[in-house]
Amino acid sequence: MFGPWGVFLLRCSEGSRSSPGTTVKSPITVDINQLNLVLDVLGSPTEEEIDSFPNTQTRNFLRSLEKKQPKPLESLFKNASPDAIDLLSKLLKFDQNKRITVEDALAHPYLKDLHYPADEPTGVPVTMFDFDFEKFSLTTRELKELIYEEVELYHSEKKRQEYERSKKEHPQGILAPKGIGKLKIPKEKVEVPVVEKEKNKEVCEVKEGSESDTD
Repeated sequence: MFGPWGVFLLRCSEGSRSSPGTTVKSPITVDINQLNLVLDVLGSPTEEEIDSFPNTQTRNFLRSLEKKQPKPLESLFKNASPDAIDLLSKLLKFDQNKRITVEDALAHPYLKDLHYPADEPTGVPVTMFDFDFEKFSLTTRELKELIYEEVELYHSEKKRQEYERSKKEHPQGILAPKGIGKLKIPKEKVEVPVVEKEKNKEVCEVKEGSESDTD
């Protein structure tokens, strides 16, 4: 819900105020006590902020909670500097699109004594293709094979070229077309080219035909 550094700074500002709570089962896996501690400080999210959450269950659950008013951070963390309060307020946003970016946070006055641009490189965000494995339940063998394929990218130009080609052809991931793993999400959300479907169908028909011949 919040950036990890926002929660970290909040906990550092006043010890146990936001310490871990007791896990309670709910419509979604969430630590109710922890959430209430956060809402006690920030207040309930607005309708616009709730709508920013992609998960329907999360939105419904947040709407079902008792409405709370935010408390001034200055009154809660009296020993914190104005810069700390300012950074904290920019980090603790329900809507990630309104949360301060990593680059802006590092350049914030509160971190002026730690900020070292020469050693804070930024890069191109990792694509969905490279996190394709998170959408599937994989066996130990499948995980080992994927790790081996990852290692090959650093030792084989041919494998690297295959990787780049697959990335262009299947930007959402290659595991579904390959038939690897068991989907954790609905199939309609995963790109499976029609050509690959037809190939899989042909393979199944060949296997069924072979079994019939054997009988």
